[in-house]
Amino acid sequence: MPAVARFIRRLTEPVQATQGLFSTIVSDEEVTLDLRAKLDQAIIDETIATQIIDGFQDVNKATNLQTHAGFPLESVFNPINALQMLMFWHFQGIFRGLLTS
Repeated sequence: MPAVARFIRRLTEPVQATQGLFSTIVSDEEVTLDLRAKLDQAIIDETIATQIIDGFQDVNKATNLQTHAGFPLESVFNPINALQMLMFWHFQGIFRGLLTS
């Protein structure tokens, strides 16, 4: 009887490994699709932000300012503020390390 159980276990091991691999592939696909959607939105936001900046720099492109008047500038400034805070805390840690050593 133990030989039969070992034989059945050997037969089911590849199936179990395949099921784990399949679930990993499905979750990777979901993550990839989510990242793709975020990337597409970031590209659109970057294009609009560039057009707004061009509108301020060039009078001939001032129509971009009217076209994108409702664009939420938080999408531009939030990452900038986050990077500023990250740099602030980074330099605080560096200076604190210099002062204590």
